[in-house]
Amino acid sequence: MMSPAFAKIIASALAGMTLAAAGQGLAQTPIDSDPLDDRSKRRLDNMEKVVRELRSIVYQGRSTGKPIVIQSAETDSVVEILKTHVDDLEQSLKRMTAEQLWDSILTLVAHNEWAFQRPAAAAYAKVVDIDLAKKGTTYEDVEKAFKHYNETYSLNTYRRTILKQYGYKGQVLVRASELPTPLPLGHFLRQFGQSDREAIEGGRTTATVPQILAMFNGSITHSMLEQGSVIYDEVLSHDPRQAVDVVFLALLSHRPNAEDRTFAAQEIRSAENPAAGCGNLIWALLNTREFIFIQ
Repeated sequence: MMSPAFAKIIASALAGMTLAAAGQGLAQTPIDSDPLDDRSKRRLDNMEKVVRELRSIVYQGRSTGKPIVIQSAETDSVVEILKTHVDDLEQSLKRMTAEQLWDSILTLVAHNEWAFQRPAAAAYAKVVDIDLAKKGTTYEDVEKAFKHYNETYSLNTYRRTILKQYGYKGQVLVRASELPTPLPLGHFLRQFGQSDREAIEGGRTTATVPQILAMFNGSITHSMLEQGSVIYDEVLSHDPRQAVDVVFLALLSHRPNAEDRTFAAQEIRSAENPAAGCGNLIWALLNTREFIFIQ
């Protein structure tokens, strides 16, 4: 008969595979949190049901001497238990990765976030195109091609070029996928857990104090609140009441409820000018959990 511990391992694996689209299994470990909240308790209760079903299936197979077939009617109840909680799992919150957060803020700053794209392989090939097997190729030819590459696409030259064209206070405002990696430790992306590329899947989404400071007073945050950014220009092109809707739709993808609208209007009226009030509202919503987490 299957041991209880092994049954839990199988149940957890089956839960993870079945609910891969939901982002996680029924529970990461049977003792994941203590005391358990209501959602964790529901998941563990259902884990126990899955364990009992699996042990029953294995026991029946052993007693009858028949091979266990996973794709059988006997597993229907197990699958149904898992399916009934997909909706519950889909509501789980997941924090944006460093790259998702950077790109989300960038769309509020840059009018065309795809204005710059890193060169394709063909562009690199054109710069270093030299046939060493060709008769007449000399060391000077190789040296010339190497110098041309250094002047065009070497890491330091590349960084200086895009910083000059798309930089703002030391930050290059292009999409995360177009930035050379690994980035310096103090960069927004590294602060929010971008991998240093020294290990596979080295990224993280854990919270740190520097992340709070970067969202409160970082250069990327300031760039949103200055003239020329998408959100700044769009908000100031509307009257204060409409501006509140614009801010909420841009940052949280929904209109404010009555209470939110009241507080927002009070903030705008109490500020030195409407632009400052809208800036305070943008800053406040940017630092909410609703913005940084994905439902």
